[in-house]
Amino acid sequence: MAKSLPVVAQEDVDSFTLTRTGSGFALKAFHISWNTHISVKLLTSQDTTGREWKLLLQDIASVRCYESERLLPSLGIYQYHGLVGIVTEWMNNGSLHSLIHEHQLYPELPFPLLIRILSDVAEGLHHLHSLKPAFCHGSLKPSNVLLDMQYRAKISDYGLINWRSQQLRSDLQNCNRRNCQYLVYLPPEILEGGLPSREGDIYSFGMLCWESLSRQKPFEGQTTLLEVLTGICSSLRPGISEKFIPSNLPERNRLLDLITLCWHQEPDYRPCIPGNIQDLISLISLCNGDSFSGNIALAL
Repeated sequence: MAKSLPVVAQEDVDSFTLTRTGSGFALKAFHISWNTHISVKLLTSQDTTGREWKLLLQDIASVRCYESERLLPSLGIYQYHGLVGIVTEWMNNGSLHSLIHEHQLYPELPFPLLIRILSDVAEGLHHLHSLKPAFCHGSLKPSNVLLDMQYRAKISDYGLINWRSQQLRSDLQNCNRRNCQYLVYLPPEILEGGLPSREGDIYSFGMLCWESLSRQKPFEGQTTLLEVLTGICSSLRPGISEKFIPSNLPERNRLLDLITLCWHQEPDYRPCIPGNIQDLISLISLCNGDSFSGNIALAL
């Protein structure tokens, strides 16, 4: 079931603070009548063009709150003095991006935890792809995977496909002059002008798996972003090495096969999400379930 979102006015919120995230900044606020902390992702700025505004307003009219444990629900639409944003619950454990890249805070991450998070993400994508009509995320990356108090993952930032497509065209034309690192998660067919698709989400999921397991950013330190994007369209991918996946992992080759199939150059060769979920659940079951929670607590 899906329902329309209410408008959250400025007088509804208090105690705004600006917080750094993996993809920039987020606004944290307290919703007075809801008695809870919220996150506001601003979608407009002083640089927003008239065309982007029009597409954004069209997309916002169709935004819904989809009910799934693996999707971070949109709670409302924030509007104030020309600013527009999507309101969600504030997630205290931050994003997957922070978890895997803050090495001083998290020097070691239990492998079962990472696999469980990836399984959660696959489950969330499956829910989106199973909607009628089918729904694509179009911008899956570690900073769009948020973690609850038990480190269960919820996908955020889904929807607004038309507005994102307009932004993408602009960013591709100016990628060396803007912070457009998110482009490395997009499949070659999107970089070449194609439309968002379920197969494109699966490609992004493969990149997310690689980054989670390696704890490295894709293509970091490699020439210019434009050259990387050109390479992706010619089958360039992050390197796969034994050192970033435990050598004694049961079914290790199956996980490597999953990643490389997900980011296959040809969309039709990429696996379906239900198959991804089953593979990841199988890997979780091969880990020692009795020590799973204890391992997480010790590491985090």
